[in-house]
Order: sequence, then structure tokens, then C-alpha cells
Amino acid sequence: MTAGTNPAAASRIVLYLSESGLLIAKRLSSLTMPVKGADIEAILETYQEVIFVTAVPIAVRLIAPHIKDKATDPAVVSVDEHGKFAVPLLSGHRGANLLARSISQSIGATAVITTLSDISGTCALDSIPGYSAVGAIAKVQNAINHGGAPSLINEHGWPLPATLLVGDDETVIVVSDSAPDIDTISSTGVVQLIPSSLTVGVGCSLDCSSEELTELLQTGIRLAGLSSDAIAAIATIDIRADHHAVRSLGIRILAFSSEELSSIEVPNPSEVVQRTVGTASVAEAASLLGAGPDSTLVLAKIKSPMATLAIARRSPQRGELRVVGIGPGSPGMRTMDAQSAILSSQVIIGFGPYIDLIDDLLGPSQEVHRYPIGEESDRVRHAISSARSGYDTALVCSGDPGVYAMAALAFEEADTVGFDSTRIRIVPGVTAALAAAGLAGAPLGHDHVYISLSDLLTPWDAIERRIAAAAEADLVVAFYNPRSKQRTDQLSRALDILAGYRSPNTPVILARKVGRKSQQVTITTLAAVEQSTVDMETLVIVGNTSTRFSGSRVYTPRGYHLKT
Repeated sequence: MTAGTNPAAASRIVLYLSESGLLIAKRLSSLTMPVKGADIEAILETYQEVIFVTAVPIAVRLIAPHIKDKATDPAVVSVDEHGKFAVPLLSGHRGANLLARSISQSIGATAVITTLSDISGTCALDSIPGYSAVGAIAKVQNAINHGGAPSLINEHGWPLPATLLVGDDETVIVVSDSAPDIDTISSTGVVQLIPSSLTVGVGCSLDCSSEELTELLQTGIRLAGLSSDAIAAIATIDIRADHHAVRSLGIRILAFSSEELSSIEVPNPSEVVQRTVGTASVAEAASLLGAGPDSTLVLAKIKSPMATLAIARRSPQRGELRVVGIGPGSPGMRTMDAQSAILSSQVIIGFGPYIDLIDDLLGPSQEVHRYPIGEESDRVRHAISSARSGYDTALVCSGDPGVYAMAALAFEEADTVGFDSTRIRIVPGVTAALAAAGLAGAPLGHDHVYISLSDLLTPWDAIERRIAAAAEADLVVAFYNPRSKQRTDQLSRALDILAGYRSPNTPVILARKVGRKSQQVTITTLAAVEQSTVDMETLVIVGNTSTRFSGSRVYTPRGYHLKT
């Protein structure tokens, strides 16, 4: 299976009023524009995030004539020209509060959040990850904010945040992917939470138009009595994943091979389809595969002249475990995939200081579990248990989850307890070695190796053999976990091994707290390393025999000059 996303709508634009505002604007986005002459209506329709570097009243007057509704308005934030405050103006729970927090992290501003659910710590109905909310949101939210406990109707048992307290009040929360009767529920004090529960399987011919497939999708949703807000993904055969009609739907795409599709039993197989693409079903099989084990076909195959469509509902007890690398620490080094995985997770689990590094991404509707140092296995077991209960769960790691972090342990524990490993998604991050190398120049420009000097899990004699092998192979070496209060001699012994193969003038980089406000980078030589300055938050890179200084920087040549 492969997964892809469609070209998203333009993401962020910053509008500024003065030259000093332009300086702030350039720190927030590569796309900036002066307020004067800007088509504000078109901007609000085009961009997902709009930032005004102006006084709040100016921004309010500019957007006021063009405000539509919560469902379509973008996130709008005002930042003053000195970069001291970031104030959400529009769509607070649909991205503006998060945007303000992100701005505060990147430029040192104070995010001024005024939405009651955020400042009171209650669950915000319109920002629960994995759900959209419709109906009497203001009425029910107001009741919750003042201690109310609405009644709950949850026929399929969809998992809800622990922060959402329910009881037997007159206000009601209905959890359903059925098409809502907006007028009725809005007038009767009901909020419908719509889970992202549906996978739509599609098949189409090469000549299928975007209009035909869109119309078939609308027809299928209507026939099944479902809400289009519940669609989580479009699934199809891999040879149609890039078809213009499929991509025009604007929804995440899952693509499966004909072999994968052939493994699924469906009610309406087709010999014609079998002869054409090598599987008897595309739409039905793709919808069921995309929705996962224990899913249910809620709309059997329907047809148009050039397309087929079916809809499957995933099991409520099928949460995803996302092992997320958040990079070294700064928001700028987080990937968009990592940010998206955290934002859309209902449960967040991790080492306390790592959770603190993503505080700008967390909302009151998420269940957050901070662990002390160690207890890695406990964290993983907790995360698997949470995913088994139906919650999309983010297990947060610093750097990259596959580099001395939790990814391998997650699979190991999954094998032990019988958790389906296809429900584990690894979200890569920038590991410390790459971040440190970038600060120093290009020391990893040729072959290199990562070695952990911690002997808590690996015998020291095995570590020594690996260091010696790296030294003999003339690899640049990045040492993780180089020195702690209890382990004070491992780094010295490691450097002694390398010194037997390399010059005393070999460049060495000591990078401490990379990506954080207090980061320190020292460039020295193998003979002059001050080991007392090294601790567990330091990354040590030792060059090979080709690594050289370039002024105050360091690089390891790849050998391109040898070609000329």
C-alpha cells in the first residue's frame, strides 16, 4: 500500500503595513504582501492561515466584511509590529489558537488566547482530533465550560477524550457518521460529533472526468445516509492513484496493488475488472482494505459510466499508533508530518521534557501523559493499549524515532503482545547528528556511522568493537549518549580508539542542546576535546582522515574533485 496527499490549498500568507512589519512578516512566512492594495476577500478564500502584522483594530476592519462562517473561514491572527503579541481573531478552534502558539514559539511573542475552553481547560467540541462538530455547538460548549455534563448517544462506541465529561444533562452529544439534520439538532441543543470513519473506494477508467467522479461520490454519500465530513481517505488501485479525477477529490489517497486487492472478499466481483487490472474488485476491495481489519462495507458498489464507488466504515476500536520524531527541539526543525500527527492524535504519550517541547501543538481536547526519565517500555505499552482502545495515539520522541528512540521498541512490544504492526506509523524527525552537522558545516558529507556510548543496553566490549571497526573503515563517527554522571570514561576510551587511526588535528564537533535556546556548538580537534563539557545532551562528531576545516566550519569532502 502507498499513501499520498493532494496538493493542498496555499497554506500561509502574512500581510504587513510598514517596513518594520515586513521584518516580522519575513520571519513568519516566505509569502508576504503589503496590506495596501491586497484583495482581502480573495486572500481569505485562498489561504488556510492569514497573519496580519498590524494593530488588532486594523486587521478586524479589514476582515470584517468578508467573514462567512466557522466551517469555511481561515485561521486569522494579528501580530503587532514589535512581535510581542499574537492574537487569534478568527477560527480559534480551527487553527488560529494553534497558529498563535506557533508564532509565539518562533519569534518569542506571547500568544493571547481568549477562548473559554482553552483558558478553562475544558474539552473544546469543535477541536477534538479525529472529529468534526455540527449543531448547537455554542450552547453545549457553554454548558460544558460551566460544569455541565451533556448526555451521550454513541451507538458504535467511538472513543472520546477523557477530558469530555458526560452525564445526563438536557444538552446532548451524538457521535455518528450519519448525515446530520442541522436545523433539528441546532434547535434542540444537540451537537453531533462526526468521526473520520469512512474510506471511500473508487475505480475509474482513464477517460473518467473529475465531474463524474465527484458526482458519484456525492450520490454514494447521499444513498448511504452518511456525512461527507466522515470521509477519512479515498482508496483505489495503484495505477489510478495519480488519476486527475481521483486527485481532484482533494482527500488523502490510499493506493493498493492488484495483488493486495485480490486478497479481499467482496460481494460484487467483476470478471471484466479482473481481466483489465488483475483483480476482481477495486472499489469494494479498496474501501475495505483502506478501512482496515474488522471494517464494514456500508455502501456496496455503485456505478456511473466511467467509475465505481463503495464505502467502508472502520472499526471504532482501531486506533493508530504514531511514533513521532519531533526533532532536536525547536519548532522550526519539526516536520509538517510530525506536526500533523500530533495535532490529529487524541492521546499524547512521552517523556515529560519532550512533551514540553510540543506544548504549542497541544489542545484541551487531547489526553496527555508525561512520563519521567526511563520507563520506555511502560510508555510503549501504554501507547499500544491506547491504540487498541480505538484512540489515535502519538508516542513522542526527540530527534528521529528510529535513531536510539522508541520505534524499534514499539515493534518489539507489538510482537510480544500481538498488536497489528500495520497500525504503527513511524513519523521521521531530524536526528541530532544531522542538526549538529548543519550547525558546524558538512562533516557528514561522506560515509558516516552513529554509535551510542551508553552501555546500559549494549555491552561495552560490543561498543568498543564497533568503534574500532568504524575507525579502521575511516568513517566519520557521531557519538550519541557520550557521557553521563555515572558514565564518565566511555567517551575518553572511544576517542582513544579513534586516535589510533586519526591525526590529533582531526576536527571534532561538540554540539549541546541542539535546536534549543541554550544550544552550544564547539568546534575543536581530537587532541583538544574538553571532555568535562560533554554530557547526555551533547552530540559528538569526530571527522575521518579527509575531514577538514574551512575557516570556522568543518566539512568532509565527497570526492567530486577527483572526477575533474
